[in-house]
Amino acid sequence: MALLLPAIQAAREAARRTQCTNNLKQAALAVQNYHDTYKVFPPGGFSGGNRMSWHVMVLPFIEQSTLYDQFNFNATSYTAAANLTVALEGVEAFFCPSGILATRKTTNTGEYGVPIGGTTAVATYSTHYYGILGPKGTNPMTNAAYPMYTGSPGHGDYATSGVLIRQTALGMRDVLDGTSNTLLMGEISWAKANTYRVWIRGCDGTASAPSKNVTYPIKVQPYTSANFNDVSFGSEHPGGAQFALCDGSVKFVNEDIDMVVYRAAASRDAGEPQRIE
Repeated sequence: MALLLPAIQAAREAARRTQCTNNLKQAALAVQNYHDTYKVFPPGGFSGGNRMSWHVMVLPFIEQSTLYDQFNFNATSYTAAANLTVALEGVEAFFCPSGILATRKTTNTGEYGVPIGGTTAVATYSTHYYGILGPKGTNPMTNAAYPMYTGSPGHGDYATSGVLIRQTALGMRDVLDGTSNTLLMGEISWAKANTYRVWIRGCDGTASAPSKNVTYPIKVQPYTSANFNDVSFGSEHPGGAQFALCDGSVKFVNEDIDMVVYRAAASRDAGEPQRIE
């Protein structure tokens, strides 16, 4: 039994990783189908109006139209009781099966749903898959800083050279570095990330819930108090995390990836030659 147990555990992790790959691929294809319909990608998150996330926008493209139709898009915020009630239902396709159960629920008491059968509010569901705001750091081609939106500084600010960015709907034509070279989304499913918020939440003045900057190496930087947008991508898969690219493919990225290559893959139009193999 002692000899069999590691082999069994490895086989189970391989199966979970395969399911995670399938989930990310479906999410990426949903974003592409959204683009086919509206001729643009969804914004990573709206910062005005209903302040919804890209996760909500792609629901009809992952066979979740019934859930999509329950949202009140005329509400002034995702925190409207009607919308948080919908968020009491999790979307299985947005979860990595290797992630621990605790990371499936929001850790922000301000985003709990309505009371169910009593007076205590029930925690809403979160997500393990996050869009790429873009790289944060220095472009090796120009030695200049990658562009950032700093109109409302805080939480690390917003990178702007990714694809699923704050408030702005980009098109395939904007991915100048090539869809097979550009990261679209990745997983944050590692237990200590401490960034888990309700999956319907978009952006506000300083914080981005549905998309993150590529600032730090994989599985290094958790959320502390003022770095919400800079939390590392990462997973409970041994050795790295999975990412979907703009062409719909999914790649496993090692946690020791060179940061120059990692940041280059996170930008859509900076002209760097590096790509993730």
